[in-house]
Amino acid sequence: MPEPLVVISTVDAAVRSISQIVKLLREAKPGAGKRALEEMREEMASGFEALQASLEEARSQLQAVAERQAALEARVATLEEAESRRRGSFWARLLRRFQKVQENR
Repeated sequence: MPEPLVVISTVDAAVRSISQIVKLLREAKPGAGKRALEEMREEMASGFEALQASLEEARSQLQAVAERQAALEARVATLEEAESRRRGSFWARLLRRFQKVQENR
């Protein structure tokens, strides 16, 4: 199961990628040369690819956490049901014993 800190650091990496893209967009000057625009476009494309990969990894990790949580919740429900049956059978046995004692009087 992925650690929450791993998920957080993956999301942080995605946020940093977004911040870099925003910075590039803000630094772009009107009338910049064709070469500068091409370089910026390439940087943005690679930044978005990194962002996409980071977000996909975070989604995958969160899905794994959700699946693990669902499995644990199912196990807890099973244990609670078993405990409930055990308690019920204890009280049923106690009641039967009490009834036998009453009948024998």
